[in-house]
Amino acid sequence: MNRLTDAQLDAALAECASEAIRIPGSIQPHGVLLTLSEPELIIQQISRNCAALLGQTAAALLQQPLTRLAGSAAAEQVRQALLSNDLEAANPLVLEIAAQRFNGSLNRYDGVIILELEPLLEAAPDNTASLLRALRRMQAASTLDDLYNVSVDEIRRLTGFDRVMIYRFQPAGHGQVISEALGGVLPGYLGQCFPASDIPPQARELYRLNWIRVIPDARYVPVPILPVLRPDTGQPLDLGFSVLRSVSPVHCQYLENMGVRASMSLSLLEGDQLWGLITCAHPEPLRVNHSVRTMCAAIAQLLSVQICALQIRDAQHQREQKLQLIDELSAAMRLEDGDVLEGLLNHPDSLLALTGASGVAVLIEDRLQLFGKCPTVEQVRALYLWVREQCLERSE
Repeated sequence: MNRLTDAQLDAALAECASEAIRIPGSIQPHGVLLTLSEPELIIQQISRNCAALLGQTAAALLQQPLTRLAGSAAAEQVRQALLSNDLEAANPLVLEIAAQRFNGSLNRYDGVIILELEPLLEAAPDNTASLLRALRRMQAASTLDDLYNVSVDEIRRLTGFDRVMIYRFQPAGHGQVISEALGGVLPGYLGQCFPASDIPPQARELYRLNWIRVIPDARYVPVPILPVLRPDTGQPLDLGFSVLRSVSPVHCQYLENMGVRASMSLSLLEGDQLWGLITCAHPEPLRVNHSVRTMCAAIAQLLSVQICALQIRDAQHQREQKLQLIDELSAAMRLEDGDVLEGLLNHPDSLLALTGASGVAVLIEDRLQLFGKCPTVEQVRALYLWVREQCLERSE
């Protein structure tokens, strides 16, 4: 296989970063999507796979009332749910359509109702006890590392994914794997960093707004939505909050390259900003039922809150420690009758702890003292001269 040149790679990354991922015009094939007008609940658009999953063609359903597809009982369930001020709390609706049971997810955005139907999986065991155990373990975690490890372990237990990782975004934009739970098939990436281009800005914004994304099989063939444009506006349908939204082909190829067939991502927020992701991967197709996804989302939300709380606690603890170290070093310098260097010589550990460094160089006039792992005396003096020149240039 020919390797891309730098210019070709830059062009490919730029194209990926500008991809209109919110309006793909298609969905994943494990469910059916339709849009409804209010208040009549007339079907405006529907995914082409409605014939295979619901037994009626798109041509027979478009511009027809929801009752034509779902029957009066299911249509009334949808109508009652739409009266709620919190559609998220109303989801999922268990709807019986064409002698089949579906999980129905509703969202209202940009003047249209989107109803997504996923065939109900076989009755799953009650995972309430597992969720409660996970929440107890998370609340009991005393350090951030403990909290991360409990979270990935519990989500792997709940879902059956082979690998679950916490991926934290760094200030420079790249991401680092800070925790993982492995099942033994997929490789681990603990501690490894990935470039910011792996998750372009528009994808990060979508993660910030829509906290969960599921891909049961990355080798799926996208199912188009009919008609392509909204009849009421003539614009593409925004699927930013869709459960079934078709994802970027680039991302599917990325998963293929990583040996992954199924994935799930959960957003971690700090305030209203994207802090990181919980990413789940499996080497074979894997569908996770709605109730388990909801439990995982609850774990992710609690993790977001706990991360903020523990970070605040740790930052306060570090401030207190540093203030104590400053007081100790100040007292030591005063006791040496004004000889600052002599006052520091007996407290090398405090100096290292204060700076969080493995080495410290103290230079006072022509006197230089090195503590811990440092460059040579000549290198330190040269570095000092360079830093002084930089400071002088900036002050001019």
